Amino acid sequence: MKPRQRWVILAPERVLAPDDIAVEVLQLCDGVRSIEQMIDQLAEKYTADRGAIGTDVIAMLQDLADKDFLPKRARRRHESNVDRCRHGGQRSL
Repeated sequence: MKPRQRWVILAPERVLAPDDIAVEVLQLCDGVRSIEQMIDQLAEKYTADRGAIGTDVIAMLQDLADKDFLPKRARRRHESNVDRCRHGGQRSL
């Protein structure tokens, strides 16, 4: 039996299996790029409207923060409008 090759986000007593787009966004959350830079990169890659990409990225990150999948340090940064985020989960294959 071959194990699934899938990304997961681990939190205490919870596991989230993000879709391919969410994984791509989370891979950009490296603590170096700003959310604005992440949005720019995705909009360029997909030749998509920056506003629509931005709305989706911010909504996804906020949802993860609300569900405590992001570390408190990243949430404070987001809430204080400092434009950095860190991926708080772990990956597992």
